[in-house]
Amino acid sequence: MTSFSKGEKTKNSIIKRINKLFNEKEMLLTWDEMAIELNLSRSRITNYFPKKELLILAIYYEFEKTLKKFLENHHQNAETNSLEHLKDYYSDVMALLFEYRFSISYVLVNPMNDKELRSHINSTYSANKVRLYERVTKLCQMGILDERLLLDDHFDPFTFQHTNLLTTWVISYRLYDGSQDFSEMKPIYLKGILNCYLPYLTKKGQSQFEGLIF
Repeated sequence: MTSFSKGEKTKNSIIKRINKLFNEKEMLLTWDEMAIELNLSRSRITNYFPKKELLILAIYYEFEKTLKKFLENHHQNAETNSLEHLKDYYSDVMALLFEYRFSISYVLVNPMNDKELRSHINSTYSANKVRLYERVTKLCQMGILDERLLLDDHFDPFTFQHTNLLTTWVISYRLYDGSQDFSEMKPIYLKGILNCYLPYLTKKGQSQFEGLIF
């Protein structure tokens, strides 16, 4: 069991509370606004985060840490052996993305002079591409997907489409559908992500896809 110092606990509490606040307000608040909303002194917050950029990054890295734990747990406890399992997996990932939607969209849209962050995002993309290839391979072996998808000239554009839909829907939601409840929009986004697989479904895969309820 991990133990944290009082300072670490305070810092983690600020990260979680401000993440929730940014999501609710849908905007980057001033230091004074954050202090009032959290009932903390401004200096208490800036003591841990001298710049707003550092605060946004802290929230984003908290998301990355939470996502890593989710992926490890999913890998250990669940095997993707049907499109129903795949749909449930994406649904859980989307729920996590929604929980950190403001910081994720901010980092993706606003350029940051942080070489370490850019390197981290690039390495994360590479790792996700390997994980996706393994998932596709498994579905091909199960007779759900056509093995053509494993070829580079198919897999590379598929990865581009898949990755963009799975990550940038949070931006689309905030830009276009923010007035709609997430529960109403989630099935639409979820189906859009799974539609990436449509051109490569076998008859078995098509039968499973038609049976999905979004």
